[in-house]
Amino acid sequence: DELWAEPLKATFERYKDKVTLINKFISDKDGPTEITIESCLRNTAIKTLFIKMDIEGEECKVIGSNQNLLSKEIDIRIVCCTYHNRHDAETLKGMLESSGYTTEFSDGFVLFIWDENLQPPYFRHGLIRAKRQLPERV
Repeated sequence: DELWAEPLKATFERYKDKVTLINKFISDKDGPTEITIESCLRNTAIKTLFIKMDIEGEECKVIGSNQNLLSKEIDIRIVCCTYHNRHDAETLKGMLESSGYTTEFSDGFVLFIWDENLQPPYFRHGLIRAKRQLPERV
């Protein structure tokens, strides 16, 4: 979002040799205004990866569409919002655990009053943390 271009540049100025800002929305497909996590990292050698997501209810779609990347044998840790849609917490937990990740929810709950279809459960987990234990190499 153009609104955030300058604040992001200022935030990461000290780390400009380590951070690349991509002026697209993270998504489940590549296009003129959107990009997948896999495409962002296509030409990068990765040994470890930390993914932090708060993408306004699109978290399940993005996690689901990046399974090739998320199943690689590298150290991947994820912190992801789970409160935007009422079933996101359970859906994300199932997706991540079926891909070999251990998960835990943050303490406390969120009442997300901006959900236009607010239904029980009213109080939702705020975020999920996930990591995969890689087998030790001998």
